[in-house]
Amino acid sequence: MKSCAFHRLFTACALGLACLGVPAQASTLYPFHTASQMNNFAIAASSSGTGAWSDAPGAGGAPGLVEVAISGAQTRTYYQATPVIPDAQGLTVSCFFRAAAYETTAVARVAVGLSLDQASNLSTSNTPVQGRLIKNGATSGVLEVRNPVPATAANTTGVLLMTGRWYRLSATFIPQPASQSFLVTVRLEDHGMTGGVTQPTLLATARGTRTGLADFFTTDGRPKPVYAGLLMQNDGGGATAFDQFEIQVGPPASLAFRGTITSAKPGHFFTPQETLAFSLSLTGPANLSRDVLVSLVDVHGATIASTTVYLPAGTARPVTFPVNFSPVPEGLYRLRATARDECLGETTVGVVPAAPVATPEPAKRFGTIAHLKNLTDADRDIMLDLIARAGFGWIREGFLWHQLQPQAGQWSWSRYDDLVDRALSRGIAVLPVLCYTAEWASTAPTGTAAVEARQWMPQAAPWANYVAQVVDRYADRVSTWEIWNEPNLASYWKPQPLAADYAALLAASYELIKDRQPAAKVISAGLSTQAMDNPAETANHEATFVAAMQAQGTVFDVVGFHPYTVAGHTVTPAQHEARFESTLANLTGALTGSVSLWFTEMGVSTLSRIVSEEAAADYQVIMLTKAAALSSVEKSLVYCFRDTGTDPLEKEHHFGLVNADYTPKPGYFAVRHFIAKLSGMTFHARTQAQGVTLHEFRSGTRRVTVVWADSQPVDVALPLGAASVAVSHVTGAALPANLSTGVLALRVTTSPVFLDYQVN
Repeated sequence: MKSCAFHRLFTACALGLACLGVPAQASTLYPFHTASQMNNFAIAASSSGTGAWSDAPGAGGAPGLVEVAISGAQTRTYYQATPVIPDAQGLTVSCFFRAAAYETTAVARVAVGLSLDQASNLSTSNTPVQGRLIKNGATSGVLEVRNPVPATAANTTGVLLMTGRWYRLSATFIPQPASQSFLVTVRLEDHGMTGGVTQPTLLATARGTRTGLADFFTTDGRPKPVYAGLLMQNDGGGATAFDQFEIQVGPPASLAFRGTITSAKPGHFFTPQETLAFSLSLTGPANLSRDVLVSLVDVHGATIASTTVYLPAGTARPVTFPVNFSPVPEGLYRLRATARDECLGETTVGVVPAAPVATPEPAKRFGTIAHLKNLTDADRDIMLDLIARAGFGWIREGFLWHQLQPQAGQWSWSRYDDLVDRALSRGIAVLPVLCYTAEWASTAPTGTAAVEARQWMPQAAPWANYVAQVVDRYADRVSTWEIWNEPNLASYWKPQPLAADYAALLAASYELIKDRQPAAKVISAGLSTQAMDNPAETANHEATFVAAMQAQGTVFDVVGFHPYTVAGHTVTPAQHEARFESTLANLTGALTGSVSLWFTEMGVSTLSRIVSEEAAADYQVIMLTKAAALSSVEKSLVYCFRDTGTDPLEKEHHFGLVNADYTPKPGYFAVRHFIAKLSGMTFHARTQAQGVTLHEFRSGTRRVTVVWADSQPVDVALPLGAASVAVSHVTGAALPANLSTGVLALRVTTSPVFLDYQVN
């Protein structure tokens, strides 16, 4: 059965997986979905991403993404596949996977299976014969591809999969009209530790053919599914590197029905009073007609509104239809166009009240990183309006030296003047980060590329002048300054991170700022926890830098910290909390005296191989709850507000609360709901019992409690002592409240819920 590719944004599959990203604002999508059972492994795959299928070369469409989970009795391994259809002449199916400890093995065979029937399940033998993929106990209709040498245990090209590295296994199918066959090439590539290296290493290749071209369509124009099974097997009869799975792919997108959804609202954000007005542009074979159902679905999967449009045969394509829905309550929705149970197009929709007219309130506790400096005026307004509507009171912005002073004696202020004024006009305070080195003032060796020279230590006198000039210009509009960013990482402080060097820079900057703006607050650079990808840098521990800073005397008012924690498909809230607490203890254990903290970055990438969008929203709320419970933490800033790119393999592009096209992720509504609920509240107590964690906040007789299960769903009875209670989903949607004589019966999952009630 086929379903909308993003259906699992709101309804989890049997494995509890979720898809990555949302389509672009003007998005197209071809259905890509299957589920099957193989060798006692439960397998599910569903497409996702920022654009879906590519059209012909040069059309600019981003590839779709497929997330595949293989869950066995002892382990769960996640894969990401990227199908790319370059044109109507070929198909590539790619699978990205990360080698875990049990996958460190010699790989002998790479095989690809191709079937063009309607089967929804493929059963495979545990011991493939010469790398052949067996379907239903027979070899009919399958493709056999071997390594260049015979695939035998005695004579096989072996490949060692290293633990923790990302690999790509791809199979390319190219029709050969002259010989009525498919030419198939299989490649195995090593993509390094992060999965995004510029030049991946080719480890193995295999080539083969399949006789007989496929008819991709039925007589009425509906696509036939294509099942491509990917298999890697070791050569010694021992543990399998990873088991077989299959991916269903459709025909080239240029031949399929598909839809493009647009609106006049950036990111499809409306207010609760507005009619939801969209345009749906449909394409497909001109000789076929379709009834297209357009549905608006809430976070619980319920259809809120729907309408049907008719795409007639014999008309030129595309055909555009207006689609309007009456105003709906605030919240996160999904707009979906389907025909014959196939998803033609889909996008997220946000309904949020307009931001109130406000004066600057620097005392607000929550902020975000906006990256405004390189945007157009229009994009700055869109960003700041959505930031204000989320309830953020701060933005953090790098005041880059090389942009402000491209040459000695030459200053360029306009972009920074503008972003400060636009933010303040919306009641949003600005935290400037004074960084990095202007290349003309760098200590880098002569000939160093400009982009690298900016990460080298600055010359002392030019740096002092830069700090003085910036502070003098913005002292009437800025009250807090951060000095540099993550100097304990080699990528931000060259030639190498040395705590004493950074401490000296901080001390000089502190003195300059206090001379000019005595009431200003100076924050040390946000120090990295090293928790993400680079364990080799732990020698530059944040505690080492704190000790060096304190050795200089009073050189900061607040310590900046970036408490990123381990996030992943199998990481439980309890593990997430434990990591958060341990990284914070590393820092605070090195501090002497009572020192305030600002978490100037904290966030989670929604790249599918790391974590789903729903789970990222949960992580964000757990981190913010932990931060709000600490009296020493003055501010918490979410990194970042908007995705910085659309590369489906680069995790740094996907930290945003909204996508690159401004369409909302669940994280936007989760953080917005958290800020709204915790506004004016004071932390009271944390309780942990029977596998459930509760954080209670108070304001007079009002109570707000954030609740989540530590590792698995738990049924609890919570004595609230209240006559009524409002229970809400992590994104803010209302949930039923089973309250009897002051006791709330609640099923708690690993996704946080909010309890809001009054006590006598």
